[in-house]
Amino acid sequence: DAFNAMEDRTFEMGVNRFADVTAEEFMALQGSRVDTPQYERGGVAMALDGTIDIADIDLRRDGIMTPVKDQGACGSCWAFATIAVVESYFKKYRSLDLDLSEQQLVDCVKECHGCQYGDSYHAYEYVTAKGCYTRASYPYVAEQGQCMTPAGHPRYRLYEFGFTESPDLVQLLKAHGPLTVYVAVTPMWQFYKSGVLNYCGETVNHAVVLAGAGQADKEAFWLIKNSWGTSWGE
Repeated sequence: DAFNAMEDRTFEMGVNRFADVTAEEFMALQGSRVDTPQYERGGVAMALDGTIDIADIDLRRDGIMTPVKDQGACGSCWAFATIAVVESYFKKYRSLDLDLSEQQLVDCVKECHGCQYGDSYHAYEYVTAKGCYTRASYPYVAEQGQCMTPAGHPRYRLYEFGFTESPDLVQLLKAHGPLTVYVAVTPMWQFYKSGVLNYCGETVNHAVVLAGAGQADKEAFWLIKNSWGTSWGE
């Protein structure tokens, strides 16, 4: 309440699924690491702290975003940020409304470390090479287990994927749709409810989906899809 009473604030805080979690426990859930192989292949992690040209992009309006999910007490944001983009790809280009399995990536992507941390690059490599089952055939349990191959169930595979060095994320959103990006979460994110959250740290530690860009009260913002359930954020 004290924070929400501040006149110069740009966002509001509220009670959500992290209400009973300490700041240390909350930060421990951030499970993204930007691995060296990504840089060796020419990709870069892009800091979302630049000036956004006047834009009004909200990919939810285009009907290609799938529902927000909850990674639970598992540092699997890297898997969720990959699967969300893959689902949107199939919705946009194949008219398929899929609910794909993050658990498969948690269990099966050997270069990542399940609920401890991972890199979306390796997740995309896996989906391109092996394909991904649906959640119905490979349910999410929020802990790493043995890699399975459910018999008789289809897998959905990407033809290709890529990282970009382009600083023009607005143009990339327009041309390609949602993007997997990395952010630097701080404890201020824990109770975010609405508005423009302008507290970012210096250490990249969380993977999300970039789903839009715009301005609110002359404050530029990026619209992200997170994986902390529907009680967090707008």
